Amino acid sequence: MDPQPSTRRQLAPWLKPGRFTIIIVTLIFAAFPKVLLGLESFYYRDYGVLGYPFVYYHHAAFWRGELPLWNPLSNCGAPFLAQWGTMTLYPFSLFYLIFPLPWSLTWFCFGHLILGSLGVYYLAFRWSESRLGAGLAGVAFIFNGITFSCLLWPNYTVALGWMPWVVLACEKASEGTRRHVVMAALTATMQLLSGVPELILMTWVIIGALSLSRVFVLPPKERVPALSRLGIVALLAAGLAAVQLLPFFDLLAHSHRDASFSVSKWAMPRFGLGNFLVPLFHCFETPQGPFFQYGQEFVSSYYPGIGLLALVVMVAFSDPQPRVRILSSIAILLVLLAFGDNGFLFPIIKQAVPLVSIARYPVKLLIPLILLLPLLAAFAIARWEQSSAQSRIAPFAACCLGLALLTMWTLYRAKVSPFVYDQWDATLKNGLLRLSFLVIFASLVVWLLRTGNKNLRPVLSSVLLLLIFADIRTHTAQQNPSIPVGLLAPGLWQSQRRTDAPRHGESRVFITPSAEKHLLRNFVRDPAEQWLGQRLALWSNLNILDEIPKVNGSSTLQIREQMLLQKGLYDATNSPEGLLDFLAVSQSSSPENLVEWVTRSNRCSFITSGQEVTISDDAAALDKLLQTDFDPRTQVFLAATPDADLIVHARTKSSPDQVGPFGESAAFISEQKISAQRITFRATATNWTVCVIPQSFYHCWKASIDGKPAKLLRANVAFQAVALPPGDHSVVLVYRDRMFQMGLWMSAATLLLCPLVWRKPFTRAQASSLTGL
Repeated sequence: MDPQPSTRRQLAPWLKPGRFTIIIVTLIFAAFPKVLLGLESFYYRDYGVLGYPFVYYHHAAFWRGELPLWNPLSNCGAPFLAQWGTMTLYPFSLFYLIFPLPWSLTWFCFGHLILGSLGVYYLAFRWSESRLGAGLAGVAFIFNGITFSCLLWPNYTVALGWMPWVVLACEKASEGTRRHVVMAALTATMQLLSGVPELILMTWVIIGALSLSRVFVLPPKERVPALSRLGIVALLAAGLAAVQLLPFFDLLAHSHRDASFSVSKWAMPRFGLGNFLVPLFHCFETPQGPFFQYGQEFVSSYYPGIGLLALVVMVAFSDPQPRVRILSSIAILLVLLAFGDNGFLFPIIKQAVPLVSIARYPVKLLIPLILLLPLLAAFAIARWEQSSAQSRIAPFAACCLGLALLTMWTLYRAKVSPFVYDQWDATLKNGLLRLSFLVIFASLVVWLLRTGNKNLRPVLSSVLLLLIFADIRTHTAQQNPSIPVGLLAPGLWQSQRRTDAPRHGESRVFITPSAEKHLLRNFVRDPAEQWLGQRLALWSNLNILDEIPKVNGSSTLQIREQMLLQKGLYDATNSPEGLLDFLAVSQSSSPENLVEWVTRSNRCSFITSGQEVTISDDAAALDKLLQTDFDPRTQVFLAATPDADLIVHARTKSSPDQVGPFGESAAFISEQKISAQRITFRATATNWTVCVIPQSFYHCWKASIDGKPAKLLRANVAFQAVALPPGDHSVVLVYRDRMFQMGLWMSAATLLLCPLVWRKPFTRAQASSLTGL
C-alpha cells in the first residue's frame, strides 16, 4: 500500500513506491545482467562451496519426496535441517525447489534484496515523510559493500530482506491492533527461518531500543499494553518457528560450539575505520580479483558510500529526535563490537556472557549498519524538507569537508605505513575516486536544495540515486565474480573421470590433509579454472553436487565427537590407513595432482561385524584409531557409556558360559538397503557380536532389532554400532528427530492460535500474563 502523502515540501514527490521499484529492479539488472539472465552464476567462496551445495541437496531431496533431516554425504553424515541456515523450512524456498537451479537461486536472492529495499523505503517514509529520503535509503540498502558481501550467503539475503519489515511490523504492533500483532509475528517468523542468529538478534535489539523510547513518552496506563503486544509478537514468532528452532538448539547442545569455542576470528582490524572512506585501505588482492582486509576475510567490503556517510554524520550530530539518537547509538555500538578482541568492548561482554563465544566472526556485527545508516540518511533529507534549506547547507558542507580531510589522511597513512601486499596505485585511485564522488554528491545536494525549477528536481534526484549506485559499483573490483552456469551442473566428477563414483552405503572419498591445505589457499587466477579444480577435488561441500560421500565437509555446526575425530585425522603426522579402511574410503587425493584420485582397495564393507570390543574413553580410543597398526576388522572401541555397560552385562547374563570377548563369531550381513535416513540389513550370528556402521553417531538415529527398540552405541569415537545376540535378526536404523516432531506440534498449535489472536483482542491482564510483565 502506498504510504500516505505528506503535506511538507517534497524534494522528489515523483518518487512513489511503483517508480522506486522500477528504479531498483533496473539498477540491479544493470549491476548483474548476465547473472539475472541466467547466463552466469555466482560461485565465489561460500556461495559456491557451502550455500549452493546445500540448496542443491535440498532441491534433490524435494524431488525425491524427502524432507532432508540428514545429509549422508558430508562429514560421514551430519544433521541437515537442524543446521538452521539451510532454510529447509523457509516457505519461499519453494521457489528454488520448484524451478531449475542455479538461476532460481539467483532470483531468490535478488528478490529478497528487492523486498528489503521496499521495506526500507516504507519504513524510512513512515519515519521521515520524505520520498527522496525513503528512495535514497532504499537504494543505499542494496548498493553498499556489506549487502554485496552478503550475496555469498543466500540465507543472509533472506534475513536482510525481512529485517526492515520486522522493525516496521513490530512498531505497528506495539501501537496498533491485534491484527498488527499477528502480522508482525508472521513477519518475524520469516526472518527467524532464515537461520542467521546475529542478524535476528540485532533486529530485535533495534526493535527493543526503539520500543522503549516510544513507551516512555506514553501515558503510564498505556505502557504495559504496548510492551505486552510486542512480547506477544515475540512469543508467537518463537512458537511458529519452533519446528526449526528446537532441532537447532538440540544440535547446538551436541555440537563443537560451546563457551570454550572462543576464537573471535575475523574481527574488524584496528585500522578498519579507514575502510569506511577508502575501501582498499590496507587490503590485499586475492587471485580471483576481490580485495580483503588484512586479518579479516569474512566480508570483502563494508563501504557504505561516502555521500551517504556525509548525510549520516550530519544528522547524527545535529538532529535531536529520539529515533536518530537511538539509531546512531546502536550504529556506534555495533562498530565498537565489530572490533572483537581488537577492541575493548567485545572482550568485556564475552567475559560477562560466555555464550557470546559461539559467535565466531565479530565483523558480522557491522551488517545491521546497512539498515541503520540509510534510515539516518533519510532523516537528514527530511530535515532539509521541513526547514529552510539554506540553513542546512553549511552543516552539510562542513561534514563533507571533514570527510574529505579524513579520506586524505587515510591515503597518507596508506602511503607512509604500507602493508606487505598493499597496492598503493590502486589505493590512491580508489581514494581519489571516492573524493570525486563526495564532491559530486555534495554539489548535487546543494543544487537540488537551492533550485526552484520543479522540472529540474526529478532529474537531480534521479542522478543522486544513480550516484550512489555508481559509487558502490566502482568502490572495489570484482566483489561478486561469476562463472558460466554450465560449470555448476551435476555429474562433473563422473564425466571427467569417466568412471562410477562412490555412493552412500558403499564407499567414500578422502581429501588428504596436504590436499586440503593447498585447496584452502589456492592461487589460480582464472575463476572458471579455479572452480573446476575445486569441483574435481570435491572440496568443501562440492561433493554434494555429484552426490559423492566424503569423510569431511563444511557445516556451521558439527557434531562434537565427529569434529574430534576429524581434527585428529587431519592433524595426524602419519597416514592412519586402518581408520581410512574403517571409513570405507575407496578414493583419496593424489599426492601428485589435487584433481586426481588414488584408488584404495583395502577398504572395509560399509557394515562390519565380529570385532573384538573394547570399552574406552574417547581420548584413548582416538589415539588407538590413529595408530598405523589399527585393524578395523578385528578391533572396535565402544564409548564408555551406560548403554555399552548394559550391553556387556546383558550378554554375560544371557550367555554365562562365554568368557571370551565379543567377536568370536562375526555376523553374516545380507539384504542391505541404505538410504539417506534409513539403513536396514539382516544379520546372522552364532554368538553375541557387534555390527559397526561408519556413519556419524547422533542421538536422533534410532535402532531396532526384529521390530523391538535397541540401543544404538557410539563406536570408534564418532560412529554407530548395534550389539546383536545370537540368531538371525532384522536390523533397522532410522533417523527420528524428536525435537523436530515436538517443534512441529508447537508450530501447528501456534498457527492455530493466530486466528484467535486476530479475532479477539487481549485484555491488559491477559497480555501481561502471557509476557510475564
